[in-house]
Amino acid sequence: MSKYVRPIALEVVDIHPMYLNSANAAKFLGYTPQTLGLSRHEGTLGGVESPKFTKRGRQIFYKLSTLEAWAEQFPEHHHTTEALYEMDQIK
Repeated sequence: MSKYVRPIALEVVDIHPMYLNSANAAKFLGYTPQTLGLSRHEGTLGGVESPKFTKRGRQIFYKLSTLEAWAEQFPEHHHTTEALYEMDQIK
C-alpha cells in the first residue's frame, strides 16, 4: 500500500481563505444557492438589502466578514412569541 494520500477535494476558494463561493455563502447564510443568486438580481434577501459580492470573471465570491455583518442585523430571540411580537411591531 502506498504512503501517498490523495488530497480531498474541498470547497475552499483558492483566492483567499476569507472569501466564499456562492454555494458556500448560501450554506453559511442558510439559503439555497438559487435564492442567493436571485437576491443578486433583485437586490433583497430576507426582506433586507442583499449582501455585497465580488465578481471575478464568471465567478461570484462573498467576503466572510460581509456575510457575518449582514447576518448580524437580524435580532436573536429567546422564543418564537418574542419574534412574532417584534414582527407585529415593525408592521
